[in-house]
Parts: sequence; structure tokens; C-alpha cells
Amino acid sequence: MTETNGNLLGVSRSLKGRRWQASDVDETARQALRQTHGVSDILSRILAARGVRAEDCGAFLKPALRDALPDPSRLAGMDQAAEILRQAIETRQPVAIFGDYDADGITSSAMLTNYLRLLGVPTEVHLPDRMKEGYGVNLSALRALREKGFCLVITVDCGVSDGEILARAAEEGSRIVVLDHHPAEAPPDGIAALVNPNCPPDESGLGYLSAAGLVFLFLAAVNRLLRASMTPPDLVQFLDLAALGTVCDVSPLVGLNRALVVRGLAALSRGRHRGLAALIRAAGGIRTLDAQTFSFLLGPRINAAGRMGHASLALALLMSETDAEADARAAELETLNKQRRALEQAMTEQAAARVNARYDGRNKTPPFLLVASDDWHVGVLGIVAARLRDRYGRPSAVVAIGADGIGVGSARAPDGVHLGRLIARAREKGLLIRGGGHAAAAGFTVEASRIEALEAFLQEEASAHGETDEAPPLIVDAILRAEGATRDLFDQIQKAGPFGKGNPEPCLALADMRLAYWEKKAGGHLRCRFESSSGASFSAIAFRAADGAMAKAFAKNRQELFHLAGSLRPGWHGGMELTLEDAALSRDCVSARAA
Repeated sequence: MTETNGNLLGVSRSLKGRRWQASDVDETARQALRQTHGVSDILSRILAARGVRAEDCGAFLKPALRDALPDPSRLAGMDQAAEILRQAIETRQPVAIFGDYDADGITSSAMLTNYLRLLGVPTEVHLPDRMKEGYGVNLSALRALREKGFCLVITVDCGVSDGEILARAAEEGSRIVVLDHHPAEAPPDGIAALVNPNCPPDESGLGYLSAAGLVFLFLAAVNRLLRASMTPPDLVQFLDLAALGTVCDVSPLVGLNRALVVRGLAALSRGRHRGLAALIRAAGGIRTLDAQTFSFLLGPRINAAGRMGHASLALALLMSETDAEADARAAELETLNKQRRALEQAMTEQAAARVNARYDGRNKTPPFLLVASDDWHVGVLGIVAARLRDRYGRPSAVVAIGADGIGVGSARAPDGVHLGRLIARAREKGLLIRGGGHAAAAGFTVEASRIEALEAFLQEEASAHGETDEAPPLIVDAILRAEGATRDLFDQIQKAGPFGKGNPEPCLALADMRLAYWEKKAGGHLRCRFESSSGASFSAIAFRAADGAMAKAFAKNRQELFHLAGSLRPGWHGGMELTLEDAALSRDCVSARAA
């Protein structure tokens, strides 16, 4: 590593305004990893930077589901909820599942539905229409299910914030079990059981679970009870869906989550799930099977169904009984995903234009961005909020105002801001009709007349929690020569995967690379080629960077030398390429490097 005053390669301010910093590696721990497990130099550096100790290395590199699976009874309410479903299974009582319309909720609903159908239990699933019903449980849907004979309802990935609705439904004769992981201060009234690691009185320490992970653990608890009277379904068949929901919900890849994703990727590689295999075919195949297969290939297509108002289509895909059914549904989802991308791009530009009009350099960008319009599609609000977050480095909310004067909003935040808590405080202040979420993502509804007050409140709260103009440093794990960026190196790095939240993909730097070629590609991406001083050529792609600082710098500085930072990936046409995260002009770093 080459550092000057803590700045890797002398990069104190990159093209994206970031300082490059070498990962913090305990050299003693790194040497212990090498000596005990014989791992390569770069793998030992990556593992040590992530706090992996020599005694834990084996379990980290090859996590076993049996070892990672906690006792389900650690979760408050789990035994009660599992017993309720056991009784329903053994008496063939009809069970309704009320899920959410995102990938986590859809995969959770599919797991639970397929499990019950394997046992011959009558089931029906209700996934709310994002545009007509919005997020969460609604009374009319519960009443419709009860009229069909479904008095027992299990909510997955929703319910904990719908206390008044659930209490009313219970009074009318519904028996409700809530499986949710969204933060709440207290359990809803009137329900039969609640399993939520992020709601008192739970003290399990399993708050990192996605809804899909929670449902998998719930099914393990039910299986344990059923073994006394029958042979229960093998949960291995649900690993790919549990992994998909976990990654798409951006849950940290630690503990059970990590084991689920590792085993889920292995299951996906065997191609036994008709729906997921069909979706991969419809998307044009994959280069490398890893967690990004879930987050960038499968997840967006599953989510496209709910975003465009057809969540039931994604559920049907995951429950397809023939290849023909799966291929037809996958083709429909591919079409919806293309429509979603076009809509997202148009709305992102409109939202960015609104931000730029208000904060065009004359005013300091506030600690929280909120933009609203009465001409936006609610289905892609979350994606647009994420694009604003990435572009401006601020927590961002995007609101679509309906004809009834009610705004539906979605918010996304960078690390260091807990959106769920911010939205909860806004709700307590009476600024919202309803709202909730996680640290990085949240949703809410608000009266149009209160949007200005909401914006002021969120800016004040975000400022009080330490938001600054300084972008977080970019942590770099190693500096490479272009010639050293080989498939063997990539394979070594992948042993530390899967990568995602809680286990970030290793960031590698290349110094003094001459820009030989660049162009803007469809989708707003940059495709580049660089050359080293030895003449080695190296390709790179920067996603959604066509209108950013890198594109502007490349246009003004052709044939200049750049320091590059990003992750190594196999290219479509052989060889390796860099997924470009950041760059810096070498000449701007000379003085710092010489200091």
C-alpha cells in the first residue's frame, strides 16, 4: 500500500470528492490467517480487514447452515406462532398469507405457500397492489379473505405497524400471526402471535434477519413440531428463495444470513428452481454466480412486478409447476422490468432537475433532500430516491402526490443515517399518516399540505445526527498492477464472498493508468479502456456514471493518467474488467504523494 498522510496514492479528494484510505489490517491477524489456513496474501488481507480471526476463518469461508441456524425459540413468540400453524396443518385448516409486494415479501410468501401446499393445506396469498392499496395490511383484504373461509392469516414482511387494522380484524373474527422484521416500539393489539426480532419484548439479537430469513427460521420451528406426527418438507428446497429475499432486502451478510446466501447460491447453480432458472434465461444468462446475481439480475425483475402493479405475477413465477409456465411468466417480467427502467430514468432526471433548481451551488445542499410531484409513478419512488442518494450523498425522499391530496413517499439513506428512526419520529410528531422502514430504506404517506413541514423536520433531524458535506472515505483493500488483475486473483478474492452489506466487496486500486478510450452506453453507464506504462490494456465500466464527475473528467482529460478504484469482475468477452467505483487524476495527487 502507498499512503501519504493517510491518503492512499495521495488521493485526498477524488473525482467523486472522496479521500482514499487503505483498509485497516492487523498484520498479526493477517499472518495468523496465512500460517493457519494457508490463504493467499490478498485473501488474508481482505479477511483481516473484515475482522475475521484465524480461529473463525474456516467457518467464515465455508459456513455450514447447521452451525449458523439459531434455535428458533430464541425469538419471542416463535413457539406460539409455530404451534398455531402446526395445529392448522394437522387439521387442514385454510391458511391465508398476506405478504408485501417487494422481493423480500414475495419470496417469503412463496416459501410459506409452497410449504403449506406440500402438506396439503388450503392456502391463498394476498399481495397488495402498490398503487391501489399501498404498503401494509388493509381491512378490506382481510375481510375478503375471511369471507372465503380464511380466518387464519399469516402476515409476512408487514403487519407490525398496522395495529388498529389488525385489532379491528381480530374483533371481526380473524386470527392473525405476524411475521415481520420492521422496527416497532410495541406489538400490535389483538393478534394471535408476533415474531419480530426488532420489536419488544424480543431480545434474540437476530434483528439482522430479512423477512425471508425469518420465515425460513419459522418453518424450521414448525418442522420441529411436525416431526412428532409426520415427515415435514425438506427446507433445503427453499434456500434459493431465502437467499434472494435476504440479499434484495440489503440485510447484512452475517450469521444465518451469510449461511443462507452461500447455500442459496449453491442451490441456484443447480438450476432446480423453475422460476429462477427461467428468469435467468429471460435476462440473457449470467457471467458469474454470486450475490450480485440476486441483487442486480433477479431482484430487480422480481421487484418490477410489484413496482408496476403486478406483484402476483412474480409470485406466480416462483410457484410455476412447468417450464413453459415459468418461461412465459419470466418473459412478462422481463418486459415489465424494461418498462420500469425507462420510467425510472425519466423520473430520476426530473427529480434531479428539481434538486438542482433549488440547490444549484448558490445554496448549501441540505442534510436531507425531499422532492415531490403530482405526476410521478409510485412504483419506482424507491429507486429514484436511491439514485438521488447516490448522486448527492444525502438521505433522499421522493413523494408522489395523488389526486386525493395524499402523498406516497419512499426514502433511501447512506450509511450513518437511520431512516426508520427518522420516519418514526416524524410520525410521532403528527407529520405523517403512516410510515416505517429500516436504516437504509423507508416508506410513508403524508398529506400534501404537510410536505413542506415534513421536509424541514427531516432536515433538522438529519442535521442533528451529524450529517456533513464531507463524503465518507473510500476504503481500498489493495493496489494492483494491471498485469496482476487475473482470473486467479478474482477466484482468490471470491473465497471471502458472498459480498454485500456487512461484507463489502473488496475495493482494488490501479495507479497511473492512461485513459485510452471511453464512451457513454445505454442506461447511463460509462465504458472505458485504460493502459498501463507497460502497455497492458484494461477495461472498466462505471454504472450510472454518464452524467457524473467521472464522465466530465474523462471528456476533458483524454490520454491523461488516472488512479482507478473498484472491484474486479470477469468481462463478457474474456479477461477481467474493473467495475469502476471512483477515479482521480494522477497529476492532482502528485504533490500529496511526494510529501
